[in-house]
Amino acid sequence: MRAGHWIPAAAIALTGGMAAATDAFPCAEAPASVHGTNAPAVCSAAARAQRLMGRCGVPPVDRPIRIDVVDAMESDCLGRYHCGEDRIELLAPDAMHDAVTPDGIFAPMTPSTLFESVVVHEFVHAAMEGHPCPFDACPATQEYAAYTLQILSMPAGDRERITKRVEDMFDAPIEDMELNPFVAMMAPDRFALKAWAHLLAREEGCAFVGAAVSGRATLDAPAL
Repeated sequence: MRAGHWIPAAAIALTGGMAAATDAFPCAEAPASVHGTNAPAVCSAAARAQRLMGRCGVPPVDRPIRIDVVDAMESDCLGRYHCGEDRIELLAPDAMHDAVTPDGIFAPMTPSTLFESVVVHEFVHAAMEGHPCPFDACPATQEYAAYTLQILSMPAGDRERITKRVEDMFDAPIEDMELNPFVAMMAPDRFALKAWAHLLAREEGCAFVGAAVSGRATLDAPAL
């Protein structure tokens, strides 16, 4: 997840900053170990992600994931799942909050709440690696699942604030074609808001996320 713009998860491998501590903190309720600070909060959020995925029909993470909490990243990422490495990097809470665009949809959140929501976002990406995709890649479906479950994981007050912003911004229902990789790359906040508006309008609720992840529905299209 990026503070400014989005790049497909496989596009760049970051070296990132070194974790504040090297000893692993194993999570009791999620298949993860944390290297660095804020380990209990990371584990709590990872367990929340697992429960949310189960509720929405998304197969949860079924392999060990290493989570590094770092002081800096080489790009403007807030967090990143490294494809093929079973590893997540996260900025520490205060650094993450400082990196958010001041007028962005996540700026009003507290550092700890933002941090835990990004854990959920990246854990969803970890869960989705290797899932069915009818095309070479399904970045829109990936980001749709990550953003909608991230917002679902937030406290009610934050969800309500984002829902109010959606209601003020969009007069018409969001069509599937509006949820595309170009929007996700160039305007990630707008993509997140459109994804949330789209999900709110679905009669099946978050079960649509499970359908998209399983390949029964897709928001992507073949490359031209």
